[in-house]
Amino acid sequence: MPNFALDMNSSSSRNSLLAAVALAGLLVYVLACASFSPDDSKVAVPAFDARTGEFGITVFHRKTARLTPVFSFSVLKSLAEPSYEAQLLRAQWLDNQRLIVAWPGGEGSSKGDSKTINLLLLLEEGKGAVRCWQIPEVEELAGKMARPLAVAGSRLFMSVDSNLVARLDLETGQVVSHLCRGEAIELYPSGHKDFVFYTASLPGESNKVEVGKLDAATFAQTTLQHVESVRTHGRTLSDVLGTPLAFSADGRQVAMVSDNDDPCLLRIARSGQAEQSILLSAGDERLQLGGLCFSPRGDLVFASFARETKTETNVTFGVLTVPLDGRPARRTLLFTGPEKADRDSVVYLQPGLSHDGKTLALASTYLFGDPDQHMRNPSDCALYLVDVSKTPHRVRKVTLPLPRPDHPFK
Repeated sequence: MPNFALDMNSSSSRNSLLAAVALAGLLVYVLACASFSPDDSKVAVPAFDARTGEFGITVFHRKTARLTPVFSFSVLKSLAEPSYEAQLLRAQWLDNQRLIVAWPGGEGSSKGDSKTINLLLLLEEGKGAVRCWQIPEVEELAGKMARPLAVAGSRLFMSVDSNLVARLDLETGQVVSHLCRGEAIELYPSGHKDFVFYTASLPGESNKVEVGKLDAATFAQTTLQHVESVRTHGRTLSDVLGTPLAFSADGRQVAMVSDNDDPCLLRIARSGQAEQSILLSAGDERLQLGGLCFSPRGDLVFASFARETKTETNVTFGVLTVPLDGRPARRTLLFTGPEKADRDSVVYLQPGLSHDGKTLALASTYLFGDPDQHMRNPSDCALYLVDVSKTPHRVRKVTLPLPRPDHPFK
């Protein structure tokens, strides 16, 4: 495979930041996120193959209710050593036929310390060439994998270092890097082809974070707002950017959660307005949020949650619908976990919203791949489609295959 050199706008001595290379040696943990195709007809989700037991990506066809495996790590054995492990796995649609599959890890990496992200572009129906790239030396990679990739049209953006951003054109393979304004830059998808969102800490201002748009063609930064003195139990926003965060479609609202201490607070920062703080937990319960997303109109925030109380032995998982006009939040229960389940696991139960804003998709694959969870009900290993256009929300449960007993997860 050819190498792709970067146009380095940096004093760094790196020779090649991004290259198409053979892949090797990584342990598979599932980032159970679901992605709708642009026409909302299909959902890509991490899942096990019912026939082979292999772990990979499966596509659910909403009209026919058909599950089609489209990717597994076994297909990569021709490219590298057969001992595949991966910490997180994510799939996103580029268009209605093509998927981007991403996972961390590379030669010499071990569980939890990888700084390399692998990217695979494939056709859902398996026709045509598969293209693969690898980006090494990516700082804070686990946090980046815990949210959707910043894709604008056919361009994928990745913050590699504090203020160094790499852009990969998935059509041509061209790679360009750029030094951006600010520090600790993080990138987020916008749903638009011409820009992605970003957050950046400002030098010398620990209590201020810049929120803006990054132009997909020129890297020009447009500031939308500065979020000041947003503290969560003594920590500032810049300290908690690794926790769930979401943008409204116009970028003028940013949703954040408090850190993992009680009570559970949802914080909404708006350009030119005072911050809104919404209390979500009640009584003696402990509520933790996993992922956030705005409705298309920006009047609702959806969140996955894990809940436990002092009197209950099980953790329950579900979806919150939070109106931003002061009305109470609505809870939709999805399933009940085992005793002593880890509430932190809710970070792997991330909601994906359909483009028409009517359906949330979540997958519980990770919880069944993690031997420490001891999930009791096999039918809870599923893709959950939550109809948020109706009240109460209706849930469609699509059972997914379980891992085989000898799978590396075990």
